[in-house]
Amino acid sequence: MSPYLRSGFPPTASEWASYNDYLQGAFHDWFLSYQDSLIRAFPEHCVQMIPVGPIIGEVLSRAPFRQIPLTELYEDDAPHGTPSLYFLTAMISYMSQYQEKAPPDYRPDTLTHPIIRDHYAALVDLIWAELNDFNTVSETSRVFCGTSTQTVLPEAHTVKVHFYPNPTDDFLNIASETRPHELIVLNTFGQVVRGPVMIRPGHQRILLGQLPSGLYFFIGKDHNHSFLYRKSVHVR
Repeated sequence: MSPYLRSGFPPTASEWASYNDYLQGAFHDWFLSYQDSLIRAFPEHCVQMIPVGPIIGEVLSRAPFRQIPLTELYEDDAPHGTPSLYFLTAMISYMSQYQEKAPPDYRPDTLTHPIIRDHYAALVDLIWAELNDFNTVSETSRVFCGTSTQTVLPEAHTVKVHFYPNPTDDFLNIASETRPHELIVLNTFGQVVRGPVMIRPGHQRILLGQLPSGLYFFIGKDHNHSFLYRKSVHVR
């Protein structure tokens, strides 16, 4: 931030606008070009981007979050952040990596700014919408593996399916209150590593011990191959 400040920290409104224009412009465009080159070089892999900077810029341009003083977000012109800023970055990273909304019943710590605490639910919805709109020109998600804007999946709880334990060592219990459906398991490269497995109403168990440790995405589809849900599971 320091090259954009004439009189030191904190920035004036115009200095902040110039710095933010750079973050949203040339700086961001470089990362888009870099991701596009990786996608072309490794078409068999899911090259995921976590757009922390652009989404924070968008959040801070919206009411009521634009009312948060910059000194409550940045500590200096490095710029090092405050707990409030790092909480925002953590929310974006969490939803990007786990491909699901942050927990709706979570209550932010008092170290975060009151506007963030008081408008947490709206913040979750805003970040989630921005992540789902972050796509290539062909409308393929730059963030989520195995999805596009046409196939953004609802959360598992909307169709009454519960996975436990999570994280797990070698098995996963599935409690389903929805109609019979097929389940497939994707790794973080978007490759199918298990399934399809038929899931019926009630409780059943599937073994995962043969899978390497890591993060996996469990995708439910009905008999018409329509998406029902997505749930992330950690295998230890």
